Amino acid sequence: MIARSEKKKQNEAVLRDFLLVAVSWYLANLLRFNFDIPPDSVAVMTRLIPLLLGTEMVPILGGYPGSRPAGSSLVRPSTPGGVPCRSL
Repeated sequence: MIARSEKKKQNEAVLRDFLLVAVSWYLANLLRFNFDIPPDSVAVMTRLIPLLLGTEMVPILGGYPGSRPAGSSLVRPSTPGGVPCRSL
């Protein structure tokens, strides 16, 4: 079981990553529109932020310490060709 302080650190890391994804997306749109985002694009960005955060964070949530059972691994030993690959 994860200690309370470890769980708090994990939660802070998840929140920090949510914030970084959202800020990065906003800054990318600022650059895309030369620092003048049209109002209709702001409306689209507002509607899409939950989808963006959901799709960006699903793979990340499985990678935090304590988010997987002990003994499990993100990497399978090898594929039939002998090349290591990530499991989903």
